[in-house]
Amino acid sequence: MDILQYHRSVAEELNAVKHKIRDLMNNPHWLTDGEIKESILRNILRRHLPGKYEIGRGFIFTPTGCSKQIDLLVYDSSFPVIFREQDLVFVTPDAVRAIIEVKTKTTAKSLSKALDNLIHNVLIVEQHYRQFTQLQLSHYSLFTGIFSFETDIQDPDIVLELLYHKAKEMRSRVVNHLCLNDSLFFKFWESHVWTPYEEWHSYHLERLAPAYFLNNIVNEVAPISVFSNMKFWFPLGSKEIYKTGAKRLYNQSAE
Repeated sequence: MDILQYHRSVAEELNAVKHKIRDLMNNPHWLTDGEIKESILRNILRRHLPGKYEIGRGFIFTPTGCSKQIDLLVYDSSFPVIFREQDLVFVTPDAVRAIIEVKTKTTAKSLSKALDNLIHNVLIVEQHYRQFTQLQLSHYSLFTGIFSFETDIQDPDIVLELLYHKAKEMRSRVVNHLCLNDSLFFKFWESHVWTPYEEWHSYHLERLAPAYFLNNIVNEVAPISVFSNMKFWFPLGSKEIYKTGAKRLYNQSAE
């Protein structure tokens, strides 16, 4: 069994679809191109999610209005659904487990805009918990991510600085996972025994970034099972030998 190749096949599958679309369209219709890519991502993730979780696209509904449209929305199907028609759903904040923006290609400018959209939607969920529950948000876990098939960003420090800039005013604005091409992966680490600070790490994971991004969503909803089978879901072992950079959430002076 070749687990590494199994996970690298995710990137190969996504690239195959990307090239097929471009081969069929002399002048690609980018809205259609994006919708197909979102659909493929949903289908791949759907293969691995436990049965009680669904993945669609749509909106988070609150008494004061709706979120911006969400490309990939993972929700707990044991909660009531306001509206559902195939992949399109309207759900309440308490059902949400993951919010993902999907992009065909990112530049520093388009990534900044995508982060703003994502943060807007994340705050809707977090404000719900502040208002209606006694849950401590410092312990509340929500997968928030951006998945980009391609990027023209070469320096991961540009992304780390952008993430820090978006989060520096408010802890709740942390975006915790990014995949920007086949190999560029970012993760926000809560403080723990080997990383005493809350910080983002950037990694170069050769043809494994898509699988690691999607597998972290699975880990979000089924952490005990993933931890018990860690070598399957994260076959590289420690990613830290592949780390290319880091950015702490708080400056040393603020700690």
